[in-house]
Amino acid sequence: MKNNFENLWSEFKNELVNQVKLTNAATLEKAWKSMKSRTNFYTKDLFQRVAANLKLKISTELFKVDMVLSKTSSYTDVPLIFIESENSILSAEHEVLKLCSLSAPLKVLIICTDWDPDICAEDGKKSNRDEYTEHWESIIKSYTEFWKLTGVTGLIVAEWYDHLVLYAKAWNETGELFDKDHKIFVSEYYYTLFLGCPDGR
Repeated sequence: MKNNFENLWSEFKNELVNQVKLTNAATLEKAWKSMKSRTNFYTKDLFQRVAANLKLKISTELFKVDMVLSKTSSYTDVPLIFIESENSILSAEHEVLKLCSLSAPLKVLIICTDWDPDICAEDGKKSNRDEYTEHWESIIKSYTEFWKLTGVTGLIVAEWYDHLVLYAKAWNETGELFDKDHKIFVSEYYYTLFLGCPDGR
């Protein structure tokens, strides 16, 4: 795992998708009913399983970071993955700044928002993808004006309408986008109840 930051990002994405696939429809539906429910699902269920299968220890609110996945060294637990889960895209800038300031092989922001332009257009909504990707990338690149970032900065977007879709993208240590925006998961579960996932709800 040493100095293999992009591989760690791939392993993280794959395990995240595997564990979401193993989550039943009722659990996903319950998680997306409120911000609190979604956060509890992340911290008490989903990422517990992700950490276990990556053979990492999970902590919450370590250094005021939502979740930290660590590996035990010869002396102490060393954080390898910092995860910030933000329910409102309007306040996600703070989380991006925090992640850029941390030193670890992988730092990940998980955000719930309207993302796919085609889906948003069908529903008469505005996609946040291009505007916020440009904004967050500018923050990441601004750090590289003064020093090289440590590790990969990854983004997972959870978009919910009548089913769950996950998107991913990531930037390397020089602030370059090396893993372009793509779907990594589309739920097989389709519900009759429209839950939506507007910002701040």
